[in-house]
Amino acid sequence: MPKHVRTVQANNSTLIAEVAKLYLPDGALVADVTWGHGVFWRRFNGSRRFTLIGSDLRPLGGDLVADFRQLPYADNSVDVVVLDPPYMHYGHYINDCKYGNSVNGNIRHREVMALYRAGMLETRRVLRNGGTLWVKCKDENDGKQNWAHITIHQIGQELGLRAVDLFVLASRPAPTRRWSRQLHALKTHSYLWIFRRSRRPRRT
Repeated sequence: MPKHVRTVQANNSTLIAEVAKLYLPDGALVADVTWGHGVFWRRFNGSRRFTLIGSDLRPLGGDLVADFRQLPYADNSVDVVVLDPPYMHYGHYINDCKYGNSVNGNIRHREVMALYRAGMLETRRVLRNGGTLWVKCKDENDGKQNWAHITIHQIGQELGLRAVDLFVLASRPAPTRRWSRQLHALKTHSYLWIFRRSRRPRRT
């Protein structure tokens, strides 16, 4: 009996490999539009049953330099889009160390969500009918609790993208700042939404 795909995974490359078993068809054209260093795809070892194009704002090893809000793809041309923008507000160590604050200016949670919306809207344009969008996100505290994964689900609904699955990445806790008084539970997990492009997306 084959091993079942489960919703909870421990690292990004394993997460993507498991998701691919369910949502990446043979021969698909896949656009990872926030490529970074390509860590999502390490378990495929260069031998793939699909075509993968990586792009990012900075040339870090992907195929293209491109803003995920303005992708260089024709309408209805891609089968799978993977979107993993900086999901913590400006000044957080994740942005500073991993992303180098390549996003614009001093953004807060509201601007982070606007970044997601712009990327998801552009994704809807390039996805083929029935294609899937894989969106990585994380809840965070920006002076208050922000349930980013719920907001992103709502954005998807507004754009006519149907949520078909939700995965949880329960990675090892990263170094954190020390508070004199902790008010909320530390979030050490993130999410990966799987959305499907409807046959007739809503106008926006």
